[in-house]
Amino acid sequence: MKNFQKGFAMPLIIAIIALLIIGGGAIYFYVQNKSTAPNLKINEGVLPSSEKKTDISLCKDGADAKARWVCVGKIVDPQSQIDNFTSPYAKLNADKINFCKSLSGVEADFCFASIVRSQSVSRSSQKGISICNMMSDKNPWFKEDCKQD
Repeated sequence: MKNFQKGFAMPLIIAIIALLIIGGGAIYFYVQNKSTAPNLKINEGVLPSSEKKTDISLCKDGADAKARWVCVGKIVDPQSQIDNFTSPYAKLNADKINFCKSLSGVEADFCFASIVRSQSVSRSSQKGISICNMMSDKNPWFKEDCKQD
């Protein structure tokens, strides 16, 4: 006599294992993507407060706007954390702007200038000019450099 009765335990176990694998993978990618954004929001700025160097007046005499921007970057962003975040492929401009707004002082100014320098927006466009205008007036020469090619 043949046994035509099929068991349901094995397909049920396979389905549970498949759900655990898919769910675990989804949670893993969610945690990975979620953890990268807070790491980019730098605690107390790019440099620890004891090491902050915000005097960028030495850069004012650079050869051109790009050279002055590079000089400022070496002072306020030596590990290129801001520059890497604002690169053209990192995030949408709205995310970049919000990131810059979370910074303060010269770091924020460098961040806004980096968005425009990354060529994700044109310096002469209304959007480029409005991003440059978000910079503080503490270093007016640096703010003007933001608008120049």
